[in-house]
Order: sequence, then C-alpha cells, then structure tokens
Amino acid sequence: MEKLKDLAKRRRFWGATSSKLEIKWTDPGRVLPTSRAQFKVVPLKEGMLLVGCFAHTRRNFVKVIDARGKDAQKKPGSAEVACDYIRKLYVIEDAVRKEELPDADLLALRKEKALPVLEEFKNWMDKRSSMTPPKGLLGKAIEYGLSNWPRLVRYLEDIHLTPDNNVVENDIRPFALGRKNWLFAGHPNGAVASATLFTLISTAKACGLEPYWYLRFLFEKLPLARTEENFRALLPQNVSREQTARQRADP
Repeated sequence: MEKLKDLAKRRRFWGATSSKLEIKWTDPGRVLPTSRAQFKVVPLKEGMLLVGCFAHTRRNFVKVIDARGKDAQKKPGSAEVACDYIRKLYVIEDAVRKEELPDADLLALRKEKALPVLEEFKNWMDKRSSMTPPKGLLGKAIEYGLSNWPRLVRYLEDIHLTPDNNVVENDIRPFALGRKNWLFAGHPNGAVASATLFTLISTAKACGLEPYWYLRFLFEKLPLARTEENFRALLPQNVSREQTARQRADP
C-alpha cells in the first residue's frame, strides 16, 4: 500500500478499474466514478465518499458549443463561459502541482487559489439555471454541474484527489478499444477473468513493472501460494523490479 501511496504523489492517483465502471480509489476512501448515473451502482464501503469529475462536467458544456456549430465561433455564449471557469481550475491545479511543498501546504494552496473560482462558477450556474430551459443541452449541462457540486468540490479535501478521472480513463483506453474489437467475453466468468487480468496489467504498469515479465513471475509463483499472505505478496504493488528481473535472467 505504501508503494501505491508513493505513486499517488508522482502520478496523481492510485486506483482500480473495471471494463464498465471506471473508479478511482484514494485513501482514506474516495471513489471517483465517471458519471452521475454510476453513483447508484458503486458499492461504497463505510467511510467512502463519492468524488465528481470536472472533465465530464466540461464535456457537457462542450456539447452545447458543438451543437451551435459555426455560430459558436462568431459569438461566445454561456457554454464558453463555463468552460473558461473550468480552464482556470486546471491552470491553478497545474501551478499547485509544480510547487515543491509538503502535502498539507499543497492542499492549503489549492484551496486558497481554487475556492474563489469555484464559488464564482457555482454562483454563475445558480443564476443561469433559472433562465435556462432545463431540457436543452445547456440546461442539462448546468443541472449536471449543480446536482454534482458537493462531489465536484470534494477534491479540495485531499491532495491525492484530482479534479477529474482522466488518468484512470487513459490507462484503460487500450482495454476499452479491445472490448469493442472482441465484442464478447463468451461467458460472465470470462468477463470477470478479463477484468482481473486488465487490472493486474494496469496496476503493474502503474507500479513501474513491465507487464510481460510481471505476469511470467505471477504465473510461476501463483501455484505455490497457499495463504492470503502468499497471494497478497504477488500483487503488483508488493513485487519489486528485482523480482521480475530474475525472470529475464532465467533461460
């Protein structure tokens, strides 16, 4: 676990994913699903909190801009204003992440810089909400942001949290593309096996292990495992590069 926590500081996340539900797990128990529709199906343990995703919030406003076509280039509208607020949050986040400060100081700096922008954005959406048809694209985008607001601002509570789930989504993109190509797993058990294998590969990569050599190490040691402790010792976060390097040395 300490290895994953160290990765959190360098890669901005530590997590687990499945092929249909992308989730970010963070200490002491935050879950970042990719959309509000998933909030109802995420199995939360006691003490876990849901975290919103600003990338998905922005995506809804981008749909408004795309729907306007060439008109969007002539005269920026409310969707552009919303996207600009979110852009400011990411500029702040990038600047904060570049500071060489302890976690507590980084978190305080993030709050100091981001909170005024967040409050202004929230006030803007509150005002626009009463003047916007709720069933239109803009109305839906604003409703999404307002209904998820407590979750969206939760990243201010933990320096290991990020404004979005992009890191996890980028890591699972190869598997998502493969899923479309393969189409069927053949059986529910096959889908579980695929999800397990994908998770091991992604976690191995996040821990700095070469997946091929890690899997060779795993499959050689797995038949010898007997206890829970034995199995846990084979998880990527508990395996060193030196252990997998021995596989390369063996003929």
